Amino acid sequence: MNDKNPLHTNHLAATAGSVSIFVDAGCSVNAPTGWGLVFKDHNSVTTFSACKRGDISVDPIMAEALGIIRAIQLARDLGLNYVSIFSDAATVVDYINKKAKIAAIDMVVQDCRALISSLLNVSVMFVRRDQIGDAHNLASLAKVVGNRTWIGVTPIVFGISNYAGDPVSICIPNGCVPAFI
Repeated sequence: MNDKNPLHTNHLAATAGSVSIFVDAGCSVNAPTGWGLVFKDHNSVTTFSACKRGDISVDPIMAEALGIIRAIQLARDLGLNYVSIFSDAATVVDYINKKAKIAAIDMVVQDCRALISSLLNVSVMFVRRDQIGDAHNLASLAKVVGNRTWIGVTPIVFGISNYAGDPVSICIPNGCVPAFI
C-alpha cells in the first residue's frame, strides 16, 4: 500500500486493469478554485477527464489536498480498486503517505486515508508538474467553464485569460469550441 510506494518516481507504468489518475488544483486569492482530473488506463490512454470549479478561496496546499480526495472519491464511486494517483503537491503526498504532518490539512488527509483503506490497492505519488500537464490545464479551465467532463479525451485549452470577455478555445479531436469568460 502507500507506505511501501516510492514518493518520487519517474516511472508511471501501470499494470492491466489498473487506472492512473492525474490531479491538479489551481487557486488564487479571492477567486474560485479549480481542479483537473485525468484518468488513464494501463496503456496510458485517456479514458476520462474532468474539471471542477469551487467558489471557495483556499490556500494552495488545501486546494491540492481537496483535489486528491476528489480523485479518491471518484475512484471509489466508479468501483476502481487498483488506482495510482499522481499529484505535483509533494507536501500533501508526503502527509498522506505518513512522511510529514501539516496541521492545516489534517482533517482532509484523515479523510483521504479512510477512503484509501476502503479500496484494495490505491497509491498516492508525487510527480513533477510536467507529468500532470493535462490536469493542470483542466484546473485552469475549470475557473472559466465550471464543471465539465469528457470521455476518452482531454481537451486542449488555448488562450486562458483572467479578464472577462476574453475568448478561450477548447479543442478536442473533432474541433474547437469558442468560449467566453
